[in-house]
Order: sequence, then C-alpha cells, then structure tokens
Amino acid sequence: MSKTKVLLTTLCLAAGVAAVAGAVTVETIPVVAMPGPAAARPALPPAPVGNAPALTAALVKLPAPAAAAEPAGEARPSLTVPDFKGKRLSVARREGRKLGLVISARDDYGQRVAADVAPYYRVRRQLTEAGALVDPGAAVEVRVRELESPSGY
Repeated sequence: MSKTKVLLTTLCLAAGVAAVAGAVTVETIPVVAMPGPAAARPALPPAPVGNAPALTAALVKLPAPAAAAEPAGEARPSLTVPDFKGKRLSVARREGRKLGLVISARDDYGQRVAADVAPYYRVRRQLTEAGALVDPGAAVEVRVRELESPSGY
C-alpha cells in the first residue's frame, strides 16, 4: 500500500474512534434535575450594569390573545355527529377526521384499538349519539367488534 492510503486509512480510523468516544462521553453525562421548591433553585443572574438597557414590559411586544380576536357574542361553529354504526373503523376515522372529529374506539374488552388494525374492526355501537352537536376537535366514542375472518373456500 502507498503511504498516502495508509495515512488516509489511519486518519479515518482515528476520526471514527474520536466520534465514538465523544458519543459515549455525551451519553454518560448525568442529568441534574432542578430542585422542587422555588427557594432552592439557583438565583437569576444579576441585573445589567452600566449602559446596558434594562428589560421592561414596554420593550416587549406580545401578540394579542386569541380570545380577543373573536367577538364576544360569536360562538364557535358546532358540528353534527354522523352515524358511524355499521361502518368499518378505518372508514369512520377517515370521515371523522375530514369533519374535524376524533374517533376514540374501544373493543369488547375495553382496550383502545390502534389505527393500524382499524380495517379489521366494525363499529357496533356509538356512545356519542348521532346528530349531537359538538365542537370541532371533539372526541366521538365508539365500541367496535373484530370482523369475522372468512373461512372455507
């Protein structure tokens, strides 16, 4: 091998070892939790001295609160909950998401049903009544049953 290739290989190997050593060092640094009571916490740094301007409320501009943007007499629009009974859970969740609703599904044992297995379940009962008025983002509770697997030919 040429000297250049040996030198390059050695440098790459040294850089790899340094990276691993740095990662191990960072991973082993203990995390120090802040004490609970405010009296035990470290004091804030001292106020600026000299010509540095002091931070006052007049210098800080905060955005207007969201509640002030809406007129006081105007309510948020309500949504009518559709009837999801008899539909596959995946379809009910898709339709609910389009309307701005969150479908919360539980099986016969009371366990939450994950989204990846939703196509294998059908809505058998809806606890949030169809036709009820709810706010956008509200949760609609449904009970589901696992679909029967086809058997035979």
